[in-house]
Amino acid sequence: MASSLKILSRGPCLVVSQGLAIVLLLWSHHALAASLSAADYQRAAAASGRVLAAPAYAALADQTQALATTLTQWRAGKVDLVAARSAFHAAMDAWQGTQPIRIGPVMAQTGPARWQYWPDKHGSGGRQMRRALKTRPEALLKPGALATQSVALRDFQALERLLFPTGGAAPDPASYGAALAAAIAAHLAEQSQSLRMQWDDQFQPALDDPAHSNGAFYDAPDAARAWLKSIHEAISLLILQKLERPLDESLEAANPKRAENWRSARSGRNVAINVAAWRRLFTAPDGLGDLLSRSGSDALAKGMARDMASAQKAAESLSMPLSQAVADAEARSQVEALLTQLKDLRDLIEGPLADEIGLNLGFNALDGD
Repeated sequence: MASSLKILSRGPCLVVSQGLAIVLLLWSHHALAASLSAADYQRAAAASGRVLAAPAYAALADQTQALATTLTQWRAGKVDLVAARSAFHAAMDAWQGTQPIRIGPVMAQTGPARWQYWPDKHGSGGRQMRRALKTRPEALLKPGALATQSVALRDFQALERLLFPTGGAAPDPASYGAALAAAIAAHLAEQSQSLRMQWDDQFQPALDDPAHSNGAFYDAPDAARAWLKSIHEAISLLILQKLERPLDESLEAANPKRAENWRSARSGRNVAINVAAWRRLFTAPDGLGDLLSRSGSDALAKGMARDMASAQKAAESLSMPLSQAVADAEARSQVEALLTQLKDLRDLIEGPLADEIGLNLGFNALDGD
């Protein structure tokens, strides 16, 4: 039996997805849509923002500010490189925790790339960083100067290059690179605080009252649909970019440097945090999982929550960093098994979940990738 879910008919039937330990009851879409009210959709949209987005953006603002403070202290000799790198990891943890949020102010301008320009398929970030370290322009270090620069020169990826250089040499806190790292951290902190305020002051109120959201949403189902599309797009991006690209088609073709944050050896950690955030979004009280239960599909809702927990555990249990595991004959099978779990979850989101709660995902910009 194929590992991914295949829906065989629209009538009531049982489908078992290998590797997911879940039995699905399929349904009548029209009967389902009538079982949910506008108030149900409104509660799901609002709760998703309050349980996931608001605390996630608060953590991002707090941790990027802590990072900026720590890097300033590192440059002054008050803390060591271990502390600087630890602050980077804490801030990156917070950023990864926002990954399922692909609606609202984070999508403005160049979108999430303002925080993390990745994957950088053409290596523009590396070229720009090498040029900056060679020419050492003091103008980049002035407060606010990075806001007008390329995103590839002022994001988490640029910061990782500076704090985790390849070649074995530790970064010098008295160097231009350290000063640039501190400037990048300050920029990320300011940008993250702005994001937090925009969400709390403007976007969460739109989710709380979609019918009067000044055009952000047509109605309550549209607001709930935005969250469904958000989590679907996030899991699709993870599958495509964070797992399939470094895995490639075979062990021989594997490319560890395509893994996210391979320099800081946190590729698998990122995936685990991503899945934990999806799980938090799905299981939020009055959120998408409860919306699914209210539609009459409580078994499916509980099964999906269990499967998200299982995928999170699998990501946390990789025997070596993901960037190494993709090229290791034994560990690669763990990554491939995780990939299968996530593909099954994606199938559940775009099929049974979407149909059970009466929401159409519509066009997906990733379909052609």
